[in-house]
Amino acid sequence: MSPTILALVFGVLFAPPALQSALLLAQSAPAAATPQPVPTPQERVQQLQAKVLELEKSAGSNDPALATALNELAIVHFQQGDFAAAEPLFRRTLSIRETALGPDHPHTAQALNNLAQVLQERGNYPVAEPMLERALALYEKIRGPDHPEVATALNNLAGLYRVSGNYARAEPLYLRALAINEKAGSDHPSVAVVLNNLGLMFHRQGNLEKARPVMERSLAIREKAVGPDHPDVARALNNLGILSQEQGDLAKAEQLYRRAVQIYDKAFGRQHQLYGQTLNNLAVVHLVKGEYAVAGPMYEEALAVRVAALGPTHPDMTVALTSHAIYLDVTGKISEAVKRQTESANVTERNLDLILASGSESQKLRYMETFTENTDITVSMHQVSAPRDGAAQYLALTTLLRRKGRVLDAVGGALGALRERMSVDDRAALDRLSAARTQLARLVLRGPGRQEAAAFSGDVAAAEEQVQQAERDISTRSAAYRAQTRPVTVEAVQAALPPGAALVEIAVYRPFNNRVAHVEKRFGAARYVAYIVRPGQAPASVDLGDVKAIDGQVEAFRRALSSPKSSGLRPAATALHKSLVGPLLPLIGGAQRLFISPDGALNLVPFAALQDQNGRYLVEAHEVSYVTTGRDLLRLQERAPESRRALIVANPEFGPLPSDPAPATDVRLDRAIDLSRARFTPLPGTAAEASALAVLMTEADVRTGRDATEASLRSVHGPRVLHLATHGFFLSVGQPGSNAAARALVHDAAPKSAITSADNPLLRSGLAFAGANARSGGDGDDGILTALEASSLDLWGTRMAVLSACETGVGETRRGDGVYGLRRALVV
Repeated sequence: MSPTILALVFGVLFAPPALQSALLLAQSAPAAATPQPVPTPQERVQQLQAKVLELEKSAGSNDPALATALNELAIVHFQQGDFAAAEPLFRRTLSIRETALGPDHPHTAQALNNLAQVLQERGNYPVAEPMLERALALYEKIRGPDHPEVATALNNLAGLYRVSGNYARAEPLYLRALAINEKAGSDHPSVAVVLNNLGLMFHRQGNLEKARPVMERSLAIREKAVGPDHPDVARALNNLGILSQEQGDLAKAEQLYRRAVQIYDKAFGRQHQLYGQTLNNLAVVHLVKGEYAVAGPMYEEALAVRVAALGPTHPDMTVALTSHAIYLDVTGKISEAVKRQTESANVTERNLDLILASGSESQKLRYMETFTENTDITVSMHQVSAPRDGAAQYLALTTLLRRKGRVLDAVGGALGALRERMSVDDRAALDRLSAARTQLARLVLRGPGRQEAAAFSGDVAAAEEQVQQAERDISTRSAAYRAQTRPVTVEAVQAALPPGAALVEIAVYRPFNNRVAHVEKRFGAARYVAYIVRPGQAPASVDLGDVKAIDGQVEAFRRALSSPKSSGLRPAATALHKSLVGPLLPLIGGAQRLFISPDGALNLVPFAALQDQNGRYLVEAHEVSYVTTGRDLLRLQERAPESRRALIVANPEFGPLPSDPAPATDVRLDRAIDLSRARFTPLPGTAAEASALAVLMTEADVRTGRDATEASLRSVHGPRVLHLATHGFFLSVGQPGSNAAARALVHDAAPKSAITSADNPLLRSGLAFAGANARSGGDGDDGILTALEASSLDLWGTRMAVLSACETGVGETRRGDGVYGLRRALVV
């Protein structure tokens, strides 16, 4: 399973199976001197099944010869696209070889590679990656660094990185594999494999000119090596068809697709997923050419084939359903288009929870990025194709409510913090839910394979019932869990809004032109759109304008804010008010309270400080609250027991400021920043701040000086109010620190490399507490609380969190996912 981002619109690019026959069939019997008739795949399966049964009786269940037969049988299933049948055979092969041959044998490495390939095809990237890494390490150890089997292992690991979007790690592996394979000859088939995959990577990076020559060379090698009618040639033809289409050469694309479809039809029949994928691509060409009568039946057949081959809930069905929805939109069948795109959105939502439940943050981010174009298409279906269609508006709004901030929810530690405060029985219930979801995810991702559709649907229904039963169990036990997992619908968000309030859900989208093929013309310049949700009223929306223009106004406003006495502050605030607030006023009516969910650069705008033409601030007319997404409102419906006490942490005793650099400390997984040279100066003014607050909140627990520790926050359980007055920081990528503001991060003399950037912005944002300068805050802490750590604090029941520190409202903004920084980490 390796669709590209553009596959959400115009089809699928794919590499041939990375399993190379020279490697996989190394233990097969030598070819006969006299050519024999080539058996069909079905005949080959029957032959190998008989051989497996015979070896089980004669050699035993752990004989290497049996593993060889199982491996060959699994390969046939894999090459036929029956991954469900291949996986258990590859698993059994690996088990036998590890037992009989040992963990460091080359045949064990082969089995690891093969199992990882089928897991990758089924979307289980987190499990496949360590298997491929282990296989590569074994081959390098056994064969040496320049062996062809090492090249295959490099290619396969690079392929996983490629489909995950990690191009920086993929490219050097591909180039090393190519160099090894070219030693066997520039026209060797193994060279074609790596060239094709390298071309796929260039394509996903948007470098079409660089992709074409390597993919054309790959096709030429394949045609020479295996003949013009081989399925591997069809794959290369399809990929070149995609490139031709994206560069506007529809005639060439149609020629390439037709030839690929014919090869697949002859090799596999019309029920194979590759046939369905390529037929869909051919249908797109006819759609763009305006040949709707030809395109329609092709779309219908392609969709039916893919449903049968993958199952209706497989993640790749999002691609198939959206592609058909585009056809229906273009041909004016907007109601049917919205229904089809709704089906696509439901498949996506079903699988997001399953896939985001595992893997690293970067894997989750890259996975969500594959839905960017799909979200653009969904919003465009309303804003561009059918602005007055209620169903299209409902779908666009629902999609935004479901997807905005999704990765932050997944990686922010909310369920981890929930688990920490659960009883033993409740934790066991949560474990049962996790196990049930894992089982359902595996079932959905593998698809039906050779299983009858009705039987597969029955298995999925049974797995879903187990998940639902586990969800019912944990929901009855935990109000906090109910708040975290409440279904996201427009109606639920409306019900969560207080009387007299309105949600302003702002999103960035790129208008989709569904009538062009050229990749650079398919999506227009990004725009801001706002959807307004009010209790008891139909949602409304308004286009706010070009992102580039509005972001320019945002930058001017923020610059003016940094110099409040500047004469440019009011004009900048008024201009931004006109762009952002003016279009909303007719739609929010008499709403007194606004819940604003910004996107992009608007996450850094203090909307309350915007002024109208009369100089009146927005906060004078409306109470303004911020949410990452309207989905956050659903959590507020579950009332947690409130503590009477507040926690105030202020004026930490950071420790002395030595002239020599402090020693580096051990780095935890949630502490990826090297802050060994960071220094924090005293903040005596915050002591008075804490004293003043203690007068107002007589029950408050006040921690200052040496008691203002990181541990005091870790041990907190839902204080009514949390007030933190200390140094705050946010490190931009490549920057050693921030400005010299009164409460910002400072450094002693040190090279810029002393502060290393981290991919996760939650690790580049944080607060300093007692002992921070010596990296010793007591109780095993180092005195620095990162935003990632803060996201796991138990703030269930906290009504307000105040960050009285610099740089706590900034962070890294990501489209559709809010601000990665302290503000998001402490949303309660």
